Amino acid sequence: MKRYLIYMILLTGMLVIPNHVSAILCDYRTIADYRDLASNIRTYTNYQMVDGQPVFTITFTNIYDDIYIVDETNPDKTKKYTSKNFDDETTLVLSGYKDNQRLTFKIYTSTDGCYGQILGTRYVTLPNYNELSVDPICVGAEEYSLCQRWGANSITNYDDFVSKVNKYKEARKQKITSTAEKQPLTWKEKILKFIGNYYVYLVSGIVILILILAALKSISAKKHEFNFKV
Repeated sequence: MKRYLIYMILLTGMLVIPNHVSAILCDYRTIADYRDLASNIRTYTNYQMVDGQPVFTITFTNIYDDIYIVDETNPDKTKKYTSKNFDDETTLVLSGYKDNQRLTFKIYTSTDGCYGQILGTRYVTLPNYNELSVDPICVGAEEYSLCQRWGANSITNYDDFVSKVNKYKEARKQKITSTAEKQPLTWKEKILKFIGNYYVYLVSGIVILILILAALKSISAKKHEFNFKV
């Protein structure tokens, strides 16, 4: 019985003492320093098209020693990622992600005494890829919501999609025409428009002015002739 009690005491001591040592080594200041380092971690996303589908790459920068990342979305949450396998030892690159995902990455420290302490979390949202954006009907309408590369698309019927894109193109064409008509005229255009609107009046005025000048000239000539005779 005494031997059993001694074993229990020793076992309890083995369990308690390491935790006590860990608590001493991993004090508040140490964790605060690592969390400060983790706050500088930045994420960037990129993609390339593979067989008509986007495959995303996520890059983490400012990954320093004694820090590792776990992809919480990955079923294998025991897999730890560090920057030590890359040329730039502060960069971590993870690839092979599909579109339309919300990913969660937990940041931990692996330093002695603080191993497994969580330092922060990063969320990465990958956009939804719109397969209809590459349809030929979208040529010339790339800015239309149904033709944009990224974004949710609720269209389930292709004929409805074509109809809506064509309606958008026609409405945009009319808007462009209307806008062009409302553009302010240059001074040359204003003169030509004025002449066009008042052409008849201008010609009539010129004719009347010519007739008046001719009549005045004729009267003046007769007056000089009369004075000469006298």
